Amino acid sequence: MRKLVEKLNHFLHYLSAFFILALMFMTLAEIVMRRFLNMPLAGTFELTMMFLSLAVFFGCGFAQQNGMHVVIDFLYERLPRRWRRVLSVLSTVLFAAISVLMFWTVFQDAIRRVGTGDVTSTLQLPFYPFVFASALGLLGLLLAVLCTLYYVVVEKGVLGE
Repeated sequence: MRKLVEKLNHFLHYLSAFFILALMFMTLAEIVMRRFLNMPLAGTFELTMMFLSLAVFFGCGFAQQNGMHVVIDFLYERLPRRWRRVLSVLSTVLFAAISVLMFWTVFQDAIRRVGTGDVTSTLQLPFYPFVFASALGLLGLLLAVLCTLYYVVVEKGVLGE
């Protein structure tokens, strides 16, 4: 199961990089068009908003499974292993609960947007594909957190080791 989650998050990580690259080129094109040709690109703000959210959500699971999230560990490292393990379990359970809530909320919002037919104001793109894609990124995060939870509970591991 862990290998499958790692493959999913690795794939999502590449998609995240693609959207960051697309943002870079879109921003460059917007600057050139607006500055030199006095022709701003329609919908750049909308696409930037959507691509940035996809880049963030698609990268979260990869960051989790590789221990790349921001950690303040100057006190944590000084604790005995037993207390670090207790904190690892508590923080991972809390993070799993938050991840479930985030995934479920975004997924429910995507379903709601299918029913309402919400579209962007300029390009008239439907929101729901982007919201479902964001939910997929959060699912990758949730699965990575559950793998971490398995590591700290079943394998008796400690975060940061």
